[in-house]
Amino acid sequence: MRLFIVSIAVLAAFSVHPAFAGDEVSAQDAVRIETDQVGKAFIFLIDEEPVATLDKAGLHVHGNVVYEGMVIDGEAASKATDAVTDPPISKGD
Repeated sequence: MRLFIVSIAVLAAFSVHPAFAGDEVSAQDAVRIETDQVGKAFIFLIDEEPVATLDKAGLHVHGNVVYEGMVIDGEAASKATDAVTDPPISKGD
């Protein structure tokens, strides 16, 4: 999940451009990512409607999330991996 969020952030960093003034949304601007420097977030817009926000707290989706495969809690998965790979802690000899 963290890799997904980082991937979105990197994509956003390379594709951000300021919004154009005007009432009509061209086909080129129908989907865009804006930065909110005050709120410290990326805002994903489709047809001038915000559909998701990425900030320090995580990814916030306005609407449904559709996916295939599995969704694994990164923290729980990380703890399970740590338990397998970390050597046991000795209580002193």
